[in-house]
Amino acid sequence: MERAHRGAVIALAILLACCSCASALDQSLGLAYFKDGKVRALYAAVDGLGEGRVSVLRFGSGGTLWAATEGGLSRISNGKVSTLASKNGLPCDAVHWSMEDDDHAVCLYMLCGLVRIARSELDTWVADPKHTIQATAFDNTDVVPSVAFLSAFSPRASKSPDGKIWFVSGDGSA
Repeated sequence: MERAHRGAVIALAILLACCSCASALDQSLGLAYFKDGKVRALYAAVDGLGEGRVSVLRFGSGGTLWAATEGGLSRISNGKVSTLASKNGLPCDAVHWSMEDDDHAVCLYMLCGLVRIARSELDTWVADPKHTIQATAFDNTDVVPSVAFLSAFSPRASKSPDGKIWFVSGDGSA
Protein backbone atom coordinates (compact mmCIF):
# COMPACT_ATOMS: atom_id res chain seq x y z
CA MET A 1 0.00 0.00 0.00
CA GLU A 2 1.41 3.40 -0.95
CA ARG A 3 2.63 5.37 2.11
CA ALA A 4 0.27 8.36 1.67
CA HIS A 5 -2.71 6.07 1.02
CA ARG A 6 -1.84 3.92 4.05
CA GLY A 7 -1.80 7.05 6.21
CA ALA A 8 -5.23 8.01 4.91
CA VAL A 9 -6.62 4.54 5.67
CA ILE A 10 -5.23 4.66 9.20
CA ALA A 11 -6.55 8.19 9.75
CA LEU A 12 -9.99 7.12 8.55
CA ALA A 13 -9.93 4.04 10.82
CA ILE A 14 -9.07 6.22 13.80
CA LEU A 15 -11.77 8.72 12.83
CA LEU A 16 -14.38 5.98 12.49
CA ALA A 17 -13.39 4.43 15.82
CA CYS A 18 -13.26 7.66 17.80
CA CYS A 19 -15.40 10.46 16.39
CA SER A 20 -19.11 11.09 16.66
CA CYS A 21 -18.93 12.94 13.33
CA ALA A 22 -17.99 9.64 11.65
CA SER A 23 -21.66 8.67 11.31
CA ALA A 24 -21.77 10.78 8.15
CA LEU A 25 -18.88 8.78 6.67
CA ASP A 26 -18.69 5.28 5.25
CA GLN A 27 -18.78 2.94 8.27
CA SER A 28 -17.62 -0.11 6.28
CA LEU A 29 -13.96 0.32 7.30
CA GLY A 30 -14.56 -0.36 11.00
CA LEU A 31 -11.33 -1.05 12.89
CA ALA A 32 -7.77 -1.38 11.67
CA TYR A 33 -4.95 -3.38 13.27
CA PHE A 34 -1.67 -1.52 12.69
CA LYS A 35 1.73 -3.10 13.42
CA ASP A 36 5.30 -2.52 12.17
CA GLY A 37 4.23 0.35 9.93
CA LYS A 38 1.51 -1.64 8.14
CA VAL A 39 -2.21 -2.22 8.40
CA ARG A 40 -2.29 -5.94 9.19
CA ALA A 41 -6.06 -6.44 9.36
CA LEU A 42 -9.33 -4.58 8.90
CA TYR A 43 -12.52 -5.51 10.74
CA ALA A 44 -15.99 -4.35 9.69
CA ALA A 45 -19.63 -5.29 10.16
CA VAL A 46 -19.31 -7.93 7.42
CA ASP A 47 -16.69 -9.62 9.64
CA GLY A 48 -18.99 -9.61 12.68
CA LEU A 49 -18.08 -6.22 14.19
CA GLY A 50 -21.08 -4.41 15.69
CA GLU A 51 -22.87 -2.10 13.28
CA GLY A 52 -22.38 1.67 13.43
CA ARG A 53 -19.96 3.86 15.31
CA VAL A 54 -17.28 2.35 17.56
CA SER A 55 -17.19 4.47 20.71
CA VAL A 56 -14.55 2.82 22.93
CA LEU A 57 -11.86 0.14 22.63
CA ARG A 58 -10.38 -1.72 25.62
CA PHE A 59 -8.32 -4.81 26.30
CA GLY A 60 -9.74 -7.31 28.79
CA SER A 61 -7.70 -9.09 31.44
CA GLY A 62 -7.13 -12.02 29.05
CA GLY A 63 -5.75 -9.77 26.28
CA THR A 64 -8.91 -9.83 24.15
CA LEU A 65 -9.89 -6.57 22.42
CA TRP A 66 -13.44 -5.38 23.17
CA ALA A 67 -15.16 -2.70 21.08
CA ALA A 68 -18.24 -0.82 22.29
CA THR A 69 -20.38 -0.19 19.19
CA GLU A 70 -23.86 1.01 18.30
CA GLY A 71 -24.63 -2.60 17.37
CA GLY A 72 -23.39 -4.28 20.56
CA LEU A 73 -20.19 -5.30 22.33
CA SER A 74 -17.72 -6.80 19.85
CA ARG A 75 -14.96 -9.23 20.84
CA ILE A 76 -11.85 -9.46 18.64
CA SER A 77 -9.54 -12.37 19.43
CA ASN A 78 -7.13 -14.30 17.22
CA GLY A 79 -8.50 -12.60 14.09
CA LYS A 80 -12.11 -13.60 14.82
CA VAL A 81 -14.91 -11.17 15.65
CA SER A 82 -18.17 -11.86 17.47
CA THR A 83 -20.71 -9.36 18.79
CA LEU A 84 -22.89 -9.62 21.87
CA ALA A 85 -26.20 -7.82 21.25
CA SER A 86 -29.91 -7.88 22.10
CA LYS A 87 -30.30 -11.14 20.16
CA ASN A 88 -28.02 -12.68 22.83
CA GLY A 89 -29.91 -11.28 25.82
CA LEU A 90 -28.68 -7.69 26.19
CA PRO A 91 -31.57 -5.29 26.92
CA CYS A 92 -30.64 -3.14 23.87
CA ASP A 93 -27.83 -2.97 21.30
CA ALA A 94 -25.98 0.36 21.64
CA VAL A 95 -22.96 0.13 23.98
CA HIS A 96 -21.24 3.39 25.03
CA TRP A 97 -18.38 1.70 26.95
CA SER A 98 -17.41 -1.48 28.79
CA MET A 99 -15.25 -2.15 31.83
CA GLU A 100 -14.20 -5.26 33.71
CA ASP A 101 -14.77 -5.19 37.48
CA ASP A 102 -12.68 -6.85 40.21
CA ASP A 103 -14.76 -10.06 39.90
CA HIS A 104 -13.97 -10.10 36.14
CA ALA A 105 -17.62 -9.43 35.35
CA VAL A 106 -18.15 -6.90 32.54
CA CYS A 107 -20.13 -3.72 33.06
CA LEU A 108 -21.65 -2.03 30.01
CA TYR A 109 -23.08 1.47 29.88
CA MET A 110 -25.71 1.20 27.20
CA LEU A 111 -28.39 3.32 25.58
CA CYS A 112 -30.86 1.64 27.96
CA GLY A 113 -28.81 1.86 31.18
CA LEU A 114 -26.02 0.04 33.00
CA VAL A 115 -25.66 -3.74 32.53
CA ARG A 116 -23.46 -6.21 34.44
CA ILE A 117 -22.59 -9.59 32.92
CA ALA A 118 -21.05 -12.24 35.18
CA ARG A 119 -17.77 -13.74 33.94
CA SER A 120 -19.36 -17.21 33.73
CA GLU A 121 -22.09 -15.86 31.41
CA LEU A 122 -19.54 -14.12 29.23
CA ASP A 123 -17.35 -17.23 29.05
CA THR A 124 -20.37 -19.34 28.03
CA TRP A 125 -21.20 -16.83 25.28
CA VAL A 126 -17.57 -16.83 24.05
CA ALA A 127 -17.72 -20.65 23.75
CA ASP A 128 -21.16 -20.49 22.07
CA PRO A 129 -21.95 -17.12 20.41
CA LYS A 130 -25.61 -18.18 20.01
CA HIS A 131 -25.98 -18.45 23.81
CA THR A 132 -28.53 -16.11 25.42
CA ILE A 133 -26.86 -14.46 28.39
CA GLN A 134 -28.42 -13.54 31.71
CA ALA A 135 -27.42 -10.04 32.80
CA THR A 136 -28.34 -7.60 35.55
CA ALA A 137 -29.69 -4.31 34.21
CA PHE A 138 -29.92 -0.97 36.00
CA ASP A 139 -31.91 1.85 34.41
CA ASN A 140 -33.72 5.11 35.25
CA THR A 141 -35.69 3.35 37.99
CA ASP A 142 -32.35 2.49 39.65
CA VAL A 143 -31.10 6.11 39.27
CA VAL A 144 -28.87 5.15 36.31
CA PRO A 145 -29.73 7.59 33.52
CA SER A 146 -30.14 6.37 29.98
CA VAL A 147 -28.52 8.62 27.39
CA ALA A 148 -28.52 8.44 23.60
CA PHE A 149 -25.00 9.82 23.20
CA LEU A 150 -22.28 10.61 25.67
CA SER A 151 -20.06 13.66 25.54
CA ALA A 152 -16.68 13.62 23.85
CA PHE A 153 -14.90 13.54 27.22
CA SER A 154 -12.68 10.53 27.66
CA PRO A 155 -12.28 8.25 29.46
CA ARG A 156 -15.97 7.90 30.22
CA ALA A 157 -15.40 5.36 32.98
CA SER A 158 -12.68 4.46 35.43
CA LYS A 159 -12.10 1.99 38.24
CA SER A 160 -10.70 3.23 41.55
CA PRO A 161 -8.09 1.23 43.52
CA ASP A 162 -10.85 -0.05 45.84
CA GLY A 163 -12.69 -1.59 42.84
CA LYS A 164 -15.49 0.97 42.51
CA ILE A 165 -16.45 1.85 38.94
CA TRP A 166 -17.05 5.53 38.26
CA PHE A 167 -18.68 6.73 35.04
CA VAL A 168 -19.92 9.91 33.43
CA SER A 169 -23.70 9.89 33.29
CA GLY A 170 -25.97 12.21 31.35
CA ASP A 171 -25.81 14.96 33.98
CA GLY A 172 -22.84 14.17 36.20
CA SER A 173 -20.79 11.33 37.64
CA ALA A 174 -22.35 8.22 39.11
